Amino acid sequence: MNENHILEVRNLTVEFDTEEGIVEAVSELDYDAAYGETLCIVGESGCGKSVSSYAVMRLIPTPPGRIRSGSALLRTKENRVEDLLSADEKQLRRLRGDEVAMIFQEPMTALSPVASVGAQIDESLRLHTNLNRARRRKRAVDLLREVELPEPERCRRRYPHELSGGQRQRVLIAIALSCEPRLLIADEPTTALDVTVQAQILDLLRSLQERRRMSIILITHDLAVVAETADRVAVMYAGSIVETGSVKHIFETPRHPYTRALLDSLPSLGDNQRVLKAIEGRVPKLVGLGNSCRFANRCPYARPICRERKPELSPVDGSGTAAMVRCFFPLDGQPGEAGQQEAERS
Repeated sequence: MNENHILEVRNLTVEFDTEEGIVEAVSELDYDAAYGETLCIVGESGCGKSVSSYAVMRLIPTPPGRIRSGSALLRTKENRVEDLLSADEKQLRRLRGDEVAMIFQEPMTALSPVASVGAQIDESLRLHTNLNRARRRKRAVDLLREVELPEPERCRRRYPHELSGGQRQRVLIAIALSCEPRLLIADEPTTALDVTVQAQILDLLRSLQERRRMSIILITHDLAVVAETADRVAVMYAGSIVETGSVKHIFETPRHPYTRALLDSLPSLGDNQRVLKAIEGRVPKLVGLGNSCRFANRCPYARPICRERKPELSPVDGSGTAAMVRCFFPLDGQPGEAGQQEAERS
C-alpha cells in the first residue's frame, strides 16, 4: 500500500439480485484517497457512487446485495493496514468510527426520531471510548459546539424533528466525528439543502478537515460542489470510474467523452440564450452488459472496438498529472464551453 494513501480501493464489484437478473451496480472500482485531501466522486444519480461508499463501510444489505470481489485497504492510526472488506465483525466495529466514519445522505433517515441528539452522540461514545457518563455528556456538548450549532447544551436535549435540515446535517457530522476518525466519507451531505445552508455545510467540512487533518471522500452529483471543494475528482458512469484527475484537469482538459458531456450540460450564468446540451440516449441497464464500454451507446465518438471490449483505466498521455481515463479514444483535452466557464468561476 502506498505510504501516502490512507485508503486504497481495488477491484471492487457489487451485485444485487433482481427480478430481471443480476445487476452489477459497481464494477471493478479502483481509487485512492491520500492523507489530508478531498476526493470527490461525481456522477449522475444511479451511477453507483453511494453503493460504492456503502460497500467500503460494509453496509450493503445482504440479501439482495453482495460484494463479489475487491479490497479496501485502510491505514490505521497505528500505521497498520486493514482490509475493511475482509475484517471480521469485531475488527469492523473498531474500525468504523475510530478510523473511518460516514455522513449519510438523509439526516431524517439516519437519525432516530425517538432518541435525543445527545443520546445518539452518546451511543457512539459508549461504543468506542472509555469515557464515563459525565465526560460523554461534556464531549457531546463540545462536538455540537464544534459543528457550530447554537446553544449546544439545549440542542443536546432536542429531538431531530425539532431541528432544521441544516442543523440535522450538523448533528450527523458531530456523530461521525465523535471518535476522531482520520477518514470521513460524506454521501451527498448537501442534498435537499438550500444554497446558503449548502455553502455553510461545505465551509464547515473544510474547516473541520483543516483542524483535524482529515481525509474526505465527498460523494456528489453537483459539479459546482466539486469545483469548490475537491483536490482530486473521480468521475463515475454506470458503475465504473471513467476518469480521474485533479480538479484543474477535470474542468479544463477532460479526456473522457462523458466528462466532457457533463461539463457541456452545465448552464451558463452569463448567457441566457445558450441552449443546454443534453447527453443523447439513456444510461444502460446494468444487467448482462457484457465486456464493452458502458458509455458506447451514448458516445458520439464510439467505434466498433468500444462495443467489443471494455477499456482499462489508463494514464493520460502528456497530461503532466496523475490523471487516468477509461477510453480507447480519449479526447484531445480541449475544454468544452461550459467546462471552461466553470473552471474560470472555480
